Amino acid sequence: MKKILGAAVLMAAGAALAVTTIESSQFGFVPVAAGGLTAVSVPVTGYTAGSDIVIAEVLQTANLAADDKLYTMTADGKYNEYVLQANKTWKASRVVTVSGGSMTSASGTPATEATVQRGKAFWIQTSASQVNIMGQATTDAGTPTITVSTGWNLVGSPSMTQAVKISTIEGGVGSFISVNGKTYQKTSTGWKNRATKAAVTDADVIPVGMGAMIKKN
Repeated sequence: MKKILGAAVLMAAGAALAVTTIESSQFGFVPVAAGGLTAVSVPVTGYTAGSDIVIAEVLQTANLAADDKLYTMTADGKYNEYVLQANKTWKASRVVTVSGGSMTSASGTPATEATVQRGKAFWIQTSASQVNIMGQATTDAGTPTITVSTGWNLVGSPSMTQAVKISTIEGGVGSFISVNGKTYQKTSTGWKNRATKAAVTDADVIPVGMGAMIKKN
């Protein structure tokens, strides 16, 4: 894999993808860039108790192929890499770091299972054109919001039905968001589209099922 996961590369990941709304209380389809890397969020809960969702429980693999890869972000900004095996199970591969858009192996051992919290996201690289997410239904409690920490965050909407408005995301001047082929930057007057310089509107969102990279200053 070449030049992936880096801020500059991922944030300009190509044409926007139209997300198919979650179609039932438990199941939905998220389009991905076939052969490329797409951030996918998890707006459902898993089947194992605890705040961490085992990705293998919610990410269906019937349409995925051996050697497809997924990446989960660690607390220190590295990524755990997992590779899909011929028997459709995910195998922990290695820990990687990203610099200048290029990936290199790092010291450390990835967790045996790939996990993510509801409202967080992971990267997937597959030749498929969509991934299927199935989990336990969640109940929306008002307008969804995203909590981000200082530094890099890989997140998505915690809602199964509602996108998160860019305007609601916290961040100091210079903070950065990349989602669905668009990038935004926080200025002294608010969030703006980096390409058009226009102030964000309610149409600027993190769609349901789509992940976003956020750099909070």
